[in-house]
Order: sequence, then C-alpha cells, then structure tokens
Amino acid sequence: MRKASGVSVLLVLLLVGGCGVFKGKTPAQTGQGLLPGEYWRVEPVAMRIYPTTRFMRRDGQILLMARVELLDGMNDSIKGVGQFTFELFDADNDGGSGRRLYAWTITALTLADQQQFYEPVPRAYGFPLLLRDTETATRRTSLRVTFAPPPGRGVRLETQAVIGELSRQTRPAEAEDGVGVTKPVKPE
Repeated sequence: MRKASGVSVLLVLLLVGGCGVFKGKTPAQTGQGLLPGEYWRVEPVAMRIYPTTRFMRRDGQILLMARVELLDGMNDSIKGVGQFTFELFDADNDGGSGRRLYAWTITALTLADQQQFYEPVPRAYGFPLLLRDTETATRRTSLRVTFAPPPGRGVRLETQAVIGELSRQTRPAEAEDGVGVTKPVKPE
C-alpha cells in the first residue's frame, strides 16, 4: 500500500510539475506574437573614435593610429563586419571639416581582417593609417570615420572627431613595443 501511494504521489508531481516541459511562457502564450525581425540582434548601432587615436612615428614613417569602437544597442563594444572609410580634413576653428587631406578604405569582412585590425584589450579596432608628409601631423585635423556593413546587414554609421595638433618642435610619438605591428594602410 505504501508503494502504491508513493507511486501515486510521484505521478501527481510529474503531471503537475510538467516533467520535461518548457516552464516559461512562449510569445504565443503571452500574446506578444513576436515576428523574427523583431528580435534584438547583436549588431553595431553606434560608433566612436577612441580617445587614444593619435599621430605617431614608426620605422621613420608618420602614421595616424586610428582606433574605432563599434557599439551595440546596449552600448557594449562589439566587432562588426563591413567597410571602414577614413577621411582626414583640415579642422576649422569650430572643429568642423575643411579641405580633405587624406582618405583610406579598409575592409573588415573576413576572419583574417578581424584578426589583423581588432585589438582585444581596448575592445576596439586599430588602423595604422600612413601619411605621406610630416606637416599634417603638426596641425589640427578632423577625422571622419564611416562604417558600412554589407547590404541588408545593418545600418551605416558615421562619426567625426578633432585630432589634436602636435607642436612643430614635438615629434610624433614613437610606436611602443608590440604596438602597431599591423602593416600601415596607404592612403587612396
């Protein structure tokens, strides 16, 4: 008799507890009826030029080490697949854009591209952009960055920041050990 009541209790618990059944409510049960396009997706929705973006000298060449951070809808740093376009302008007194000095286009579509440019410690991309002259590094400039994902895969992003000028007597910072090991990208 004891075994029978024990088995009965176990059966009742299994039926009431829903053994092996999802315990949460599905969108259909809550009446939300979410469509596939309404789910939150991890993709870049904002971008910023990282504060460590600066002019530097490496192996006798002047570089603009541009660091760019992509952010998702929760404002967290993430990687993104797409094309980065950099434009360097003379900056006017308000920090706006004057004459375009340089332009670079870099694709980050493959795993190899991501490994080449993404820096895990700052959680940002590092792009060593080669300059043809040292004069540019001694004046106030404005950097505009555009990120374009593949067609149908997100939104186009753009941001701009003033890059501080270096004194004519001050030479651009030398690359630190282990920094800037990526081959510089030549301007267009």
